[in-house]
Amino acid sequence: MPSSDIKAKYCTGTGSLGIQNTASIRGIHVHAGGSSTNKVVITAGNGGSEVLTIDLHHNDSHSVSIPNDGILVRDAYVSTFTNIVSMTVFYA
Repeated sequence: MPSSDIKAKYCTGTGSLGIQNTASIRGIHVHAGGSSTNKVVITAGNGGSEVLTIDLHHNDSHSVSIPNDGILVRDAYVSTFTNIVSMTVFYA
């Protein structure tokens, strides 16, 4: 039996991921665009502290696993979405 209930949120731009309670980000799948500068930043709320920053290779898909129990964050907010087509965030 799994130890947690993993959920997913899909996004195509900046803004709240709609995870209002504290959650543990467990992984991210990103489709990067055709530029040499591809970046995702997730913060704790709009204007909050950065909890995850990822620079990515262009024109590729990337799966990022977060080790152990993940990154704890309240009100996960995508503050930077530079040359990214889409992203799915997996959390518990």
